[in-house]
Amino acid sequence: MLKNLDPRLQKIILVTIVVIVAYVGYTFLKPKIQEWFLSKNRESERKSEINKNDLSYSDVEYRDMAATIFNAMDGIGTNVEAIYNVARKMKTKSDWLRLVDVFGIKEVNSGLFFVGNYKGNLPELLPTELSSGEMQELNFILKSINVSL
Repeated sequence: MLKNLDPRLQKIILVTIVVIVAYVGYTFLKPKIQEWFLSKNRESERKSEINKNDLSYSDVEYRDMAATIFNAMDGIGTNVEAIYNVARKMKTKSDWLRLVDVFGIKEVNSGLFFVGNYKGNLPELLPTELSSGEMQELNFILKSINVSL
């Protein structure tokens, strides 16, 4: 169909199509790229705040606590007490930051087919799982180590 058109018109149509595809691609990918850079920024800031001398647990213990919190949030319902119990184990701000670092970015299954899954780091996911009152209680627990969510 385009073969019968004037070559200059073919080039104009081709350039227009390329511009439209590039714009749509840019519009779709821009938020994803910004989100990735933002998460990398937050991660590096968090890591720079961790004082290794203030860490109370081994890497294995932080991984176990991160898994406990993930399991408490994944699927239908939230095991709030499990989250509180892990928070109570945090003795220093560096402990909390290390836990957030080890937790990483995860996708939590809502457990409901009509509700989407949530994806993010620990401070981003907690408000999706806990009520405002439960978040207040968690902040009260973490207040002793100068952490506020």
